[in-house]
Amino acid sequence: MTCFKSVGSFDFAATSLHNWLLCLGESPRQETPAGLTSIDRVGCISVVLQQKSASEILDPSELKGHFMKEVAVLLLVAFMFNACGSSSKTTTPATATGVWSADLPGGTGSASGFSFTTQFTVNGNGSLSISYFEFLTSGTCFPITGGTQTGSMVLTTNTTTNTVTGTFVYTVQSGGNTLTLNGTVTGSVATNTTTFSGGLVTGTWAVTGGTGCNVTGQSFTMKQTS
Repeated sequence: MTCFKSVGSFDFAATSLHNWLLCLGESPRQETPAGLTSIDRVGCISVVLQQKSASEILDPSELKGHFMKEVAVLLLVAFMFNACGSSSKTTTPATATGVWSADLPGGTGSASGFSFTTQFTVNGNGSLSISYFEFLTSGTCFPITGGTQTGSMVLTTNTTTNTVTGTFVYTVQSGGNTLTLNGTVTGSVATNTTTFSGGLVTGTWAVTGGTGCNVTGQSFTMKQTS
């Protein structure tokens, strides 16, 4: 029976299908034409399978092209992940500055009714360079000038939304009394700048020290006014 003709690896399709049917007995037996090789049914199956496998093998140039395409796809994916990561990059606004007004309601006796105005610049490490401070109310715990002030404001900026968040600590010390504010900061920056504006701090305040100057767990708000 005729099952296979010695042809090139890319010319096998039609001949193989015809020979397959002949081997399975699906069409009438025919004489073997010149140039064809007669093999049995098992041999026919083997030849067809071998021809199909040979047709699927890529030559070296095709393998190289396939590999380069995969490398290009991987590089593109890596670039996209890097771009997504950079969109949420955070920075510390170096020009966070201005005048702030704080209102500290609550408290008892001499350790109550505090409010003050302060002006400062946030340094690169988050510490405050305080250039002005004044209580708006007088009392026995602190003088109007407030004594010594220190603080920190650590800010981060979401460069996708231009929103600013951070932490805030501020202390005022005079004699043996200490006023401490701890809070969280919100605000914004203009597009493509690091200028902080619309700042708002909310948190708690406490006073520790001498007689009549002790109170804890009180709330405060502090707003950036300029």
